[in-house]
This record gives sequence, C-alpha cells and structure tokens, in this order.
Amino acid sequence: MVTIELLYRVTKASDLPARMRDGTLLRADVYRPLADGPFPVLLARTTYDKRLTAQADRVEELAAHGYVVVVQDVRGRFASEGEFDPYYSPTRGNACVADGYDSVEWAAGLPGSTGEVGTFGVSYLAWTQWKLAPTRPPHLRAMFAGGMIPDSRGTWLGIFARDRQLQWLLNELVPESRRRLGLPGPQAAAEAKRRWATFERAKSLWFTPLADLPESALAGFKKDWLSHHHEDWFRFAEQCPEIDAPIFHATGWYDRLNGTVGLYSEMVKSGRSARARRGQKLMVGPWTHGFAFFRKVGVMDFGPEAELSFPTVAARWFDYWLKGGDGGVMDEPPVRLFVMGENRWHDEDEWPLARAIPTDFYCHSGGRANTPAGDGFLSPEQPAAEEPDGFLYDPRDPLMSLHNLNGHAAPGDVRLHDDRRDVLCYRRRHWSGPWRSPASRS
Repeated sequence: MVTIELLYRVTKASDLPARMRDGTLLRADVYRPLADGPFPVLLARTTYDKRLTAQADRVEELAAHGYVVVVQDVRGRFASEGEFDPYYSPTRGNACVADGYDSVEWAAGLPGSTGEVGTFGVSYLAWTQWKLAPTRPPHLRAMFAGGMIPDSRGTWLGIFARDRQLQWLLNELVPESRRRLGLPGPQAAAEAKRRWATFERAKSLWFTPLADLPESALAGFKKDWLSHHHEDWFRFAEQCPEIDAPIFHATGWYDRLNGTVGLYSEMVKSGRSARARRGQKLMVGPWTHGFAFFRKVGVMDFGPEAELSFPTVAARWFDYWLKGGDGGVMDEPPVRLFVMGENRWHDEDEWPLARAIPTDFYCHSGGRANTPAGDGFLSPEQPAAEEPDGFLYDPRDPLMSLHNLNGHAAPGDVRLHDDRRDVLCYRRRHWSGPWRSPASRS
C-alpha cells in the first residue's frame, strides 16, 4: 500500500454560505490546512448531513494532505436552504445540475484556493458529481467517484431491493424531511436507525403496497418513483461525450460493480477529449458499498492487502491532476483488480481483460437440485435429456435474503437456508462427458 505523509494540521469553518444563481444559500463546512497556502480545493456535495459525511470519509485527513476540503449540504437538506429535489423526484434532481456548477465555481474562489477544484464522493455523492460533470465548470479538474450506476433502471434501482431501499429511504432521507415538515416520527438518522434495528424493519418489509405507506413514513418521497419505474432518468452513459474530466472510479466486488465499471468503460470510449479518455482509472477491491476500504467484509477477511486508506488513494489521484504531480498514479496501469481467494492486487491494461475467455455454464441435475445436498451441478456442456427441477413457492413462507441491517451486499453465511427445499443449488464440478448421477460417478 502506498502511503503519503500528512503535511499539515487542519482547521474547520462551519456553515459557510454559497449563493446559487437563484439566490438560494447552500452551506458547507470547510477544512483547511493550517498554513499559508494557497491549496487546491476538493468538493463533496451530500444529502446525508455534511458532518456525518466528513466523519465517514475522513476529510480532515484528506485536508492534511494539503487541500481545502469543502463538504456541502445539497439544496433542501440540513443547513442548506431550498426544497430538496431528489433523483427520483418529478424534476429528476434538475436543481442539482445548476447547484453543482455554481458550487464548483464558488469553491474555486474561496480565500486560499489555487482555483483548481476536484470533486469526490460515493453513492449519492457520486450522483451529484455525474450530474454536474457534463456542465463542465471552468475550474473542475478531476473527479473521484464510485458506487453509482449509469442507468436508473439497472440493478438496485430498477430491481426493487426492498430491504436496502426502505432502509435507505426511512433511515437516511426521511428523518430530515420529517424535521422540516413537522411530521411525526424520528427526525434524526441515528434514532431512525435504532428503531429500524429493533422493530421497524420487520414491519416495513412486510408492508404492501408500498405506495400506501403513511405520509409520516414516506414524508413525500418515493410515490413518483414507484409509478415511473420503467423510465431511465439518469442517462449518465449518454452524457459521457460531454464530460471532460479525468475520473478515478472506485468500487468493490460487492458494490454497484457493473455500474461503476460501465461508467469507466464509457468514459474511456467516449469522453469529450483525449485527456479525459486517457485520464480514467478503475479500482475494484473486495469491498461493499462505500469508501470503507477494509480487509474484513461481511464474514470474510481478505487479508492485509485489501486494507486501503481512502484519503491516501484520493490524495495520490488529486496530487497529479490538481498539483501538477509527475509520474506516480498515471504511470501505473489504468485498471487495478483485487483477486479474491488469491487475496492480492493485479494491475491490468484494459477492461474487460483482453485475455479473458467468456465461458457459458449450464445447469444440470437428475431432477433433484433442491438444497445443497441435491444433485445439481454446473458444466460447460449443454443439457441433454435430463429431468427438470422444480420447487414450490409459498407466499406465507418466502425465502428471506440474508442481508446486513443496512441492506448492502456482502459475503455472508447462507447455510441458514440449507434445509429449504425451495432453493435450487447448482455447483461447478470437474468432470466431462454426458451427465451421470452422483452415485454412478467413480
């Protein structure tokens, strides 16, 4: 792991106002190196409370690398004025476009700034970056983003993952809106999460239809999304030809992998300039959602090589693009992959890998693939005359997904379901030739 020495002590200024073009004031906390400067600026725009975001992403450490770090509450959230315009609202987050542009330019003009601005953030904070990037603010130099998808109809948004989406909605977004609207219920995320863990989760997961959730639960959210699920209102891949920024794409094998990798590939292919197309980096670790680059994920420990520091990785990237650094991060291959099981990093020249050979595997059995003790297996050979597999679905006793409380994907122990006959299990086995029952194999 590459480390960078922390150079400065850091001071913080709270709730600095930035006036948007329509007169709305958005407020930010600003972390500065305790030195004369000037320094480049790194901007994160968050819907989750700038104080909590700064803690999660260790922005004081990022500032100590020699950056003015700005963490801003987006319109209508926490310390900022205006009406919140989330990405599934009728206007599809359009306010975020102009606000993002204006916030970059405001950050560039802060006292002690060099005028060079980078943006960073994961998930919704990545969404705010992808919304502003096609507008090409004059002072935007580079981005560091992850955990976002190019198409809102894709995995997690298009496929309604009830546990994760309700946890996110009711615990992360709704409490602040309850506070602003004076609605009953928890008005802080910490209390909402405590109630979710103790009793709300069980109640909410069984509530149908979701559109009939009470107003105090939804606080005005989601109903428009539920009725327009077939539409793509992100269209980020379509906008890549308008984006002229180098981007570091960070994700995990258990994160929104296909989305982040897809955006990387699209920028390499169709970024606005050669500088943008050549300035793309992709890092895929063994992690789940977020910039928590830890070695332990779910029930697995992937070893010391999996443990990285987000501030250190981000500082190397921004040092090159915002401080005129030589060599280093851009002398390395553009793709870095963590191979699980082997538990070490591989540097690659492209994605997808040129040497990869797509291989189809087919489901086989003697008609008894129910449970891991059954006879189901996978093989590159196509099935011939084999008995079909089947199971009975009982809506009164559905198979439950084994998620963490936050609903994020992570390696887990699924043996709790080993006795369920409504699970078909197919494993890869190493033999060739026509199918034979397990009992007849030597």
